[in-house]
Amino acid sequence: SKTGYVTANITVDVIGVALSLDAPTSANVGDNVVIRVTAEGEPISGATISEGGMIIGITNSTGEVVYIPTNEGTKTLIATHPRYSEGSREILVLRKAPSFNVILVSVEPKIVKSGKDVTITATIENVGTLGGNKTVSFLIDGDIVQNQTVYIEAGGISDVVCVHKASTVGNHTVSVDGVTNTYTVKKSKALIVVLWVIAISASIFGLITYLKGVEWMRETLRISGFLKREKP
Repeated sequence: SKTGYVTANITVDVIGVALSLDAPTSANVGDNVVIRVTAEGEPISGATISEGGMIIGITNSTGEVVYIPTNEGTKTLIATHPRYSEGSREILVLRKAPSFNVILVSVEPKIVKSGKDVTITATIENVGTLGGNKTVSFLIDGDIVQNQTVYIEAGGISDVVCVHKASTVGNHTVSVDGVTNTYTVKKSKALIVVLWVIAISASIFGLITYLKGVEWMRETLRISGFLKREKP
């Protein structure tokens, strides 16, 4: 103060500190995206947030505002405030869609008798942002043996089961979307018994046929006089 003068106060806003926007690098259409505006680490209230020339909102006392994107693409968010330099940030907005991964393919039992059932289970996860239908193709040795369609919510996991009758003896590879497992088919005991019975029956039949043939030959020789009949 000075004698003869009136004391006056004035507030000077120094524009120069840039605003900083804290937001995720990507989001989905329809998501609630929280944007936080700060300057030198402190939250800034009253900052105007805009995108594409349209005002999204004004930051609250914690420096936050919610942005809900309505279409996909790269969006540039701009923050302005009378006391600060403009700040900006880009965010990639994606369309919601399902995305499926096969986590595991299991087979039970790993060793099965021919003619018995083998159970194949594919564990599917939807890592996308939208629920959807997934067609699961079960392949054995490269050939499709069954197709199933299942609906899985976003973030959900589902087990899809295929029951297949084992037939061909040997090792087999199961595949679902490139994820594989194996199982082995062995001859069933019933089949072995059947083959054994057939073999024995054939042997007995052959022996009977042979004996009948010998008796026929002996009788023919008797009739022809080459072999005398035995006296009683």
